[in-house]
Amino acid sequence: MISGNCKKETSEEHKAILQTAIDAIRNKGNLINVCVVNLSSDGEKCRGSAMAQLTFNTTLDPQSDIYTLLFPLVFMDMHVSADDLTTDKDWKHVFKCIRNLILHEQGILINNSHFMASIVRLQLISEGATQEHIQASFNPKDLQDVHIAFNLLKDIWSLPHIPLATNPSPGFSKAQEALWIFGKILFHVIFPYLCIDLSLSEQLEHLSAVSHLGLLLYHGGGKDFLPTELYINIMIMIKNVYFTVAKAKADGLDSFWLILLRTDRLEELFGIL
Repeated sequence: MISGNCKKETSEEHKAILQTAIDAIRNKGNLINVCVVNLSSDGEKCRGSAMAQLTFNTTLDPQSDIYTLLFPLVFMDMHVSADDLTTDKDWKHVFKCIRNLILHEQGILINNSHFMASIVRLQLISEGATQEHIQASFNPKDLQDVHIAFNLLKDIWSLPHIPLATNPSPGFSKAQEALWIFGKILFHVIFPYLCIDLSLSEQLEHLSAVSHLGLLLYHGGGKDFLPTELYINIMIMIKNVYFTVAKAKADGLDSFWLILLRTDRLEELFGIL
């Protein structure tokens, strides 16, 4: 994996930097016993554009070792680079982006129903959340704390499902239903990265549920459901998981850990420097 986290380059400049790094590893691959599996970014637009140009320029060759593993997945996007490279989005960055979206009052559209940050607050309070907990979870000045993001997203997916017919307020009830559906997406996208008891197959099932439910809701609501960039980043992240697992299986690896797909190593090096 090559992580992209450089500053101030244009898309073309960053593309050239990545290509140089990839070529260098290829040329010395036999000596250093390393190969490039995917290109990972935290979601910055310039780097994302460069990585897309590098990894969406052809489709997976039927002669590839991983083709037979991925071809049965009907809705899978098969775009790769010439050597089957894919791009990735850091999963913790995705979690933070989802939490930050919830903080905005424009709301999220699901099945023609909006729910907004104010409705999320009321729902959490009705389930016993304290004011201190609400203030911490919705603090707009702390957008980078992964733990705070996780707490809010977990609070949402833990809300009970209340049937529409039992709520005397139709408008509030529809928003509540939309929030419950959104909670399902949050659960399926986060749980595979946190639950150590899941098998790899179960992790893939959760992510598959996200991709299918997300596709349905984005088809209905478009960018009013999720901003296009965030939706694409989530789908790229899920796609890369499947491709990377297929590569590990084709290479005969005995194990694979989903949480290794991230940009932490580069950020740790940046912190040391």
